[in-house]
Amino acid sequence: MGRQEDRLCGPAPSLAFVLDCDQVLNDDKFVIDYIFFYYNCITYLTLYRMFIFYAINHAFDLAELYVKRFEPIRINYDIDLNTDPKTIKAEKGKTLLFLILVG
Repeated sequence: MGRQEDRLCGPAPSLAFVLDCDQVLNDDKFVIDYIFFYYNCITYLTLYRMFIFYAINHAFDLAELYVKRFEPIRINYDIDLNTDPKTIKAEKGKTLLFLILVG
């Protein structure tokens, strides 16, 4: 069935060699697991730090948006504070006189 090629690397390894390599890998499994665990911890910590920075940045953006919503109110309040009370009383008298004449 099909075309067969000659072996380029020689005969397959013996079963004893394969089982011996398997035992060495099982002994090193703890070291390999530790390396993967450490790598994953570093990766998760990096992602967690990135999420914290993103969350703080997003919170400041929302705070800035909240402050901008009240900017017109702050400007009106500032104008009201700087307005002389005598000017307000004079305008009130003129408005009252207007209402009396119109009404």
